[in-house]
Amino acid sequence: MILDRGELVCQGSSEELIKKMCGDDILSFSFENPSDYTKAREKLTWLPEMTQEKLEIGTNGGLEKAKELSEVSSSFCLKLKELSVRPANLEDVFFKTTGRNFHD
Repeated sequence: MILDRGELVCQGSSEELIKKMCGDDILSFSFENPSDYTKAREKLTWLPEMTQEKLEIGTNGGLEKAKELSEVSSSFCLKLKELSVRPANLEDVFFKTTGRNFHD
């Protein structure tokens, strides 16, 4: 269960909440030039609309998606500034459900 300032936000086991809200992985990346993101998004339909310079996307198959993003970037001379994949966790669920970090 996730509580925010004493209010129940969502409930389930840790594994259920992570899988349901975020997927298995968090794919983090940014481009040197924001217009490169628009070009990458034309090729990769799973990319969401850009809302900030560094994006963190909850997904299944994060390593495969990182590889695909890297290949598209290389093929079209787009400059990735950062690219990483990590397992999703409860802090990601908290952020997704409340829009805030634990420490806000």
